[in-house]
Amino acid sequence: MEEHGVIKKYEAVVDSEKAGIRQITALMTITTDPKENESIAKKLSGFSEVLEVSTSFSEELVIVAKVVAQDQAELHSFIAKSIDVMF
Repeated sequence: MEEHGVIKKYEAVVDSEKAGIRQITALMTITTDPKENESIAKKLSGFSEVLEVSTSFSEELVIVAKVVAQDQAELHSFIAKSIDVMF
């Protein structure tokens, strides 16, 4: 399957707690202008701190990003940095 491009990559999912890595995971919710939704979602997905990006298709467009940080201070710093880059 690798030869035919069906399987693109293999990925290890590490149990952070068992590996002794202390971190917090947060869900960041952003309400966007419909014209900017895709652009903002792409920008968010480029950050190493962002594990997942999901978008809604309701009348009010919302992006939810799953973010990981070592502590609250790092999380707040990332939020400030990402908002500055997106807008």
